Amino acid sequence: MPHPTLPSAPHHRAFVGFAYRRALLGACAVLLFVVGCSAVSNTRSSGVSATAPGAPPPSVKAEVQSPAVPPTAGSAGDAGSTSLPTATNRAVIRTGSMELVVRSVTESIESVRGVAAAAGGLVSDSSFIGAGGEQSAQLTLRIPVDRLDATVTKLQALAIEVRTSSLTSKDVTDEVTDVEATLRNLRAVEAQYTQLLSRAGTITDVLQVQDRLNQTRLQIDRTEARRQFLASQTQMATVTVALAPQGSLAPVGGGPLAAARAAWAASLRTLEVVGTAVLVTVVYLWWLWPLLAVGAWFAVRLVRREALKQAGHQTPTPPPAE
Repeated sequence: MPHPTLPSAPHHRAFVGFAYRRALLGACAVLLFVVGCSAVSNTRSSGVSATAPGAPPPSVKAEVQSPAVPPTAGSAGDAGSTSLPTATNRAVIRTGSMELVVRSVTESIESVRGVAAAAGGLVSDSSFIGAGGEQSAQLTLRIPVDRLDATVTKLQALAIEVRTSSLTSKDVTDEVTDVEATLRNLRAVEAQYTQLLSRAGTITDVLQVQDRLNQTRLQIDRTEARRQFLASQTQMATVTVALAPQGSLAPVGGGPLAAARAAWAASLRTLEVVGTAVLVTVVYLWWLWPLLAVGAWFAVRLVRREALKQAGHQTPTPPPAE
């Protein structure tokens, strides 16, 4: 078997130099890779973004799109630990209405105000129409729920006759629960956006987070207003009291007949006002009427004269005799 030919000395030195350079380049590449990985790890641990300058931090952008909301009471995560409303803590809106026949409408209005004030309530709206035996009034009372029944009894005692009386209840417990849960979640989202705003590093991130924060706060204000409205409706009952004098047969709580009667009375008052205004105008401008009469006489004379002139110019010429 023939022996392999050994390379000459110059070729051997070139081959060794080429292998040495390849090994040196490989060692440098490995060293650069290790240094780069160490730098990236350090930047991540210190909170500095490794993206290009001017680009929003990836973590901030992701959290702005879908902020992590911690679980709150009443949410789906802890539905099993939330106690259900019982018969004693349910939210109920109570309303009532009554039509009362009284001896004197004006005196009864003050009596109704006194009953409402004694119960810790108030008169939120009132109206009074008519005169003499055709008077009628309607008052809207706001009464604490726990004193509603006693107040209704006192109001009925003021009347000679109670034509109608009704009380209604509406359970809004589910709506109140939903509003409170929504409000808690929105406040958690607000806190999350506030944290993101302090971590935003660019103007673009700040504007984006601030816009989302403003929208969340607007939703919080609307939900809070709804919650307060429901709270006021459940804490204070609304009672409408209609008053009519003794001997009145028209319905006092509204309806077509009451509306027609009110419209008729209003039309009579309007005619009275118009007639008074015309009479005052005629008497106040007495000195103007002679001047207007003279001016009208001259105007009529002028019109007639012009009409005669036009008739004279337009008289046809008789045809010549044949």
